[in-house]
Amino acid sequence: MIHFIQNIESLNALIEEHSSKASSVFILTDENVSNHCIPGFIGACSCLAEAEVIELEAGEANKSLEVCGHLWTHLLERNADRHSLVINLGGGVISDLGGFVAATYKRGIQFLNIPTTLMGMVDAAIGGKNGIDHDEVKNCIGTFSQPLSTIVYPGFLETLDARELKSGFAEMLKYGLIAQEQLWKDLIAIDTLTVQSLSPFIKQCATTKEQLVSEDYKEGGKRKLLNLGHTVGHALESFYIQQGLLMTHGECVAAGIVIEAKLAFDFGICSEEVSTHIYKCVSKFFALKDYSLPPFDSLFSYLQNDKKNKEGSIRFVLPSKIGKAVYDVEIDAAQIEKSYTTFI
Repeated sequence: MIHFIQNIESLNALIEEHSSKASSVFILTDENVSNHCIPGFIGACSCLAEAEVIELEAGEANKSLEVCGHLWTHLLERNADRHSLVINLGGGVISDLGGFVAATYKRGIQFLNIPTTLMGMVDAAIGGKNGIDHDEVKNCIGTFSQPLSTIVYPGFLETLDARELKSGFAEMLKYGLIAQEQLWKDLIAIDTLTVQSLSPFIKQCATTKEQLVSEDYKEGGKRKLLNLGHTVGHALESFYIQQGLLMTHGECVAAGIVIEAKLAFDFGICSEEVSTHIYKCVSKFFALKDYSLPPFDSLFSYLQNDKKNKEGSIRFVLPSKIGKAVYDVEIDAAQIEKSYTTFI
């Protein structure tokens, strides 16, 4: 369940409902969130007076088995039992990691997600997919385990810089392309990406994902639509991580969206008009010409490790028109390379 609140004081009642039943409470966060959000968060939530804050360094590098091991050990040393509660306060890395740690500790303890980034509010903290990276491959180890609740408070977005705000916007564009044509039109009409211009659309994006998840929790069908832009996007993100280059998840997804739209046209899924329109609209917000895209050979091994693949075939979610997409589209390497090289 997702709770949308407009003031931070409303957090206390929502959290107390769950924390009052817990034997102990742990707040997992990172150094950036700790500096900007923890004081106001703890101050507004008297029910968390006895909670322990666990602070990590910020960044994707923390989504690792090594960090999981440290967190499991920490919980053991604090005598956390199966009635303990983990509150994941942060962005996508924290909700992915914290959800995975909670879902696997003593075969599963309960957790709450309180996203502080736009990416978390519209995507990462919703849906019950938790995971970590391994051997530089994104989210290849994980679980399906739902939080008790995801609590969305847009006020936390005031702490974000412009790049992080834009990163989350890429996921919002995705919802318009797969399910909400009017949402797409509203989003591409925005002149400047600000908290004020984006906040009115958060609930619509989040509930779109919630609906898809409710229909297909284990991603056997329609939930796969949420991966539009992510086959190429995750491959790019894994490559950049391996190279030590800083690219946000949303920047990689944005590149993935336009490359996969070109692939959709080349493969006969959508018209050239739709593919070109997607490219122009995404380019309005993301300077794709400035991307240092790797050669296809460097990207291909990551494409082969995508979670949607089956029996060695690479499968895509591709737009058929604005507001509609198809999933499980199998495309061979030669066709992928032909479309991809358009952008290099």
